[in-house]
Amino acid sequence: MTKETKKLVAALSLPLIMLFAVIWKFAKAYINLDVLELIILILFFGFVFYYVIFRAPASDQIFSALTDKEIDDMRAYLAANGIQTYVKNRSMNRQFTKSGPVNPSLHIVNIEDCDRAIQLIRSRTT
Repeated sequence: MTKETKKLVAALSLPLIMLFAVIWKFAKAYINLDVLELIILILFFGFVFYYVIFRAPASDQIFSALTDKEIDDMRAYLAANGIQTYVKNRSMNRQFTKSGPVNPSLHIVNIEDCDRAIQLIRSRTT
């Protein structure tokens, strides 16, 4: 697990656990659930938690490439222009998952820098 993933898990864990606790309390107080329904409820929220943490599309992704070198070059270029970034799926290129190939991607740290970062990438690639 990368440093960025750990930060994301840490940031989202508490709100999701609190939401789960509220839903659990509501379910126990107002709905007559047997054991099977409780298990299904737990599995459902476990899946939602997993999807939000590991599978949801990243809104901060600004660049994707076939190689780590391309990602490193673009990251250095954006850093030289004052934009903080991080990399996901490093060294996973040419690996395949159920949804297709996995390529390294570059993400911004501060969402406020998104428009500027996209403009810089477009000016560099054209």
